[in-house]
Amino acid sequence: MKHVIGTFLPTPTSYRTSRILAAASIALTVACSDSSTGPVDEPNLKKHSASAEAPMIQRFVVNPAAATNETLGDHKINFPAGSICNPATSTYGIGEWDAPCEPLKTPITITATWWRDSATGQPVIAFEPALRFVPSADEKRWVTLHMRDKRVSRDMLRYDIRILWLYQGEWIDESITDATLETQSDGHNGRVYRRIKHFSGYLVTSGRTGVKAGGGVELEEPLLP
Repeated sequence: MKHVIGTFLPTPTSYRTSRILAAASIALTVACSDSSTGPVDEPNLKKHSASAEAPMIQRFVVNPAAATNETLGDHKINFPAGSICNPATSTYGIGEWDAPCEPLKTPITITATWWRDSATGQPVIAFEPALRFVPSADEKRWVTLHMRDKRVSRDMLRYDIRILWLYQGEWIDESITDATLETQSDGHNGRVYRRIKHFSGYLVTSGRTGVKAGGGVELEEPLLP
């Protein structure tokens, strides 16, 4: 995978360097796998009493030739057929999410890790390996992430799924610059959902600005190799 590092992202150091990232009392990472189609390692997360319980981990295989709907505890993710970019040939990074890419043709193993923040109860989910998805103007071709939060039904309009960037330890709302990434509410099922253009870490939280760091999780893998 060809990584493109945005000008406002810090350039990572050595591939295995341990680092501390903090965001909303909890943080997470997505590490690039050396193999685009083989099994990936468990996320190397070290809790610092920020999670209410041990993280849940689930591996699943996506066959890009068919649509895949995967349930991940209270959450779920939907992949239309042909929606994953080939990580061996596609670019990845700031400014690349809408770049054309070659669709993946072979099955790929994905690892999802999720938990709840001990202080706020906010659900957090992370995916690996680092992937992005085939750009499309057709909503039926979008990869969508659905996250459940028990508070959504009480105040559903205030909730957003946010992505953590390696920028000043903040969760960033991507819909501020891309309306197709606006979070939608499903109060009947207690979920919020939205399109995602790439894998990273996602958090359900209120408001529409970045959330400053609180606690932390030690990560043994960088976001970009």
